[in-house]
Amino acid sequence: MKRLIALFLCMVLMPAFALGEAAAPWSSPGFSTPEEAVMAFLSGLQDLDLNKAFGAFAWEQCRVGDRFTEILQSSHSYSPEGWPAFPGDAGLLSEIDEALLMGGRVEALSLSFAKMTLHEDAQKGEDRPAHLLRSGYIKTEEEADALLASFDLSLLDRLAGMDHIRVLTPEKATGGSYGEKSLKALERFRILYGAEEVCERAALFTLGGQEYACAPMLGRYGESWYIVSLFGSLSNYSHLYGDEGAFRLTGEASDSGTAPGETPAPVDLALPWRETGGTTPEAAVALYLSGLKKNSLNTMMEAFAWESLAGHATLRSVALGRSYYQGAGNWPVFPDDNPLLEQIDMGMMVKWRLEGLRSGMVNYATNGAFYDSQEWMTKRALGVRGDEEARAVSALFDLGRVDRLGTLDDIRFVAPEAVAPEYAASEGIRNTLEKYRVMYGADELADIAALFTVDGEEYLVAPQLVRYGDRWFIVSMESVLSAVMDISPENIWLCKG
Repeated sequence: MKRLIALFLCMVLMPAFALGEAAAPWSSPGFSTPEEAVMAFLSGLQDLDLNKAFGAFAWEQCRVGDRFTEILQSSHSYSPEGWPAFPGDAGLLSEIDEALLMGGRVEALSLSFAKMTLHEDAQKGEDRPAHLLRSGYIKTEEEADALLASFDLSLLDRLAGMDHIRVLTPEKATGGSYGEKSLKALERFRILYGAEEVCERAALFTLGGQEYACAPMLGRYGESWYIVSLFGSLSNYSHLYGDEGAFRLTGEASDSGTAPGETPAPVDLALPWRETGGTTPEAAVALYLSGLKKNSLNTMMEAFAWESLAGHATLRSVALGRSYYQGAGNWPVFPDDNPLLEQIDMGMMVKWRLEGLRSGMVNYATNGAFYDSQEWMTKRALGVRGDEEARAVSALFDLGRVDRLGTLDDIRFVAPEAVAPEYAASEGIRNTLEKYRVMYGADELADIAALFTVDGEEYLVAPQLVRYGDRWFIVSMESVLSAVMDISPENIWLCKG
């Protein structure tokens, strides 16, 4: 059974930085050398504690602030699917960026462990990108059984016994071939992460007699070093790419390896918000809207099921409910019963939900101008070839629109059939709703429409909700009702009426 309860455990154990009015629980004072930061990251994995591993990363130090146009110029392009998605360093938009910075790092780990846990009987797919491993249709109980059987979790039992750890400079790791081009590339990353200095290190270690490599990038802020990225120029030398994850199997170790160490007690992934929900579907949606009105990501996220969903939905139930396994870049990724993988799955749940919110707020803050642009529709990014174009991208965002969310008022709840008459009459819709209820392991499931005004204009949301026990939670902003109403993905979090 999943043990992912979003508690504030690490907030007591280590310093934390502000993410809205609550604190994100992964921060640390930093490290005196790059090598110490890398070792802290690996130590967290040894302890099967993603919170501890996250303590090796820069979080608040990476805040965008007034660096947005500088970052765009250095990156030569802008896409909301990257980081950062928003200008500025305050309010809801900044909070979304900070949370999705974590999401990107979790995804890299999910890709790594997806490949690491590939059962030897499934090695024929080993040369495929990690996010495509095992992906495919799951339409029968037998196919679901085969999906679960394809994971070999025994190697993760050896994480606690990780040994032969070496942290190498780029020169040693590449035999002196780490050249001037790689050093120049570091400047772009220094600007991106706002560090005073950046460098790279390669880490080699063995698990169960097999050698693995990772190559994180590190940044210095004042006297303290942190990991700022799991990828960079050195990772390319090591054949570590974004769709492969943060680790790569490099070959057999020089000896037979060590026996598994003692498995630490499971630790839950700490999140900066609580699961609260409401006593009715309307109360849960009202909580979400109150967070939108307050510009508070934490309040908005309290309306969603987190630990309850993780405790009731499984890889098996979701794969069968969707009739498809989407792979390591989605949610859920792994079977139950490994605490580190359960933490990673909770992080992927955060990423899964907040990617939609990010798109919605880009659409709202630019008043539709971004997704309507021809360049985005054809290239999936906006080119930035200098200061003028960087400022033009920044000018697409009207941050005053975000401030005007504070005028949210006149909330009215209506039944699905009131906004989509065909909803109640369709047996197919009723069957689909029951499929979702079973998939999420919920006691009850409902779609509902909420109408409201922002700055005098009409808006609506039509989320899907689930009941566990006596509490209702939003499970997804996308619902059968939103599909019937033909609400586009970038509008489901905040749709203009």
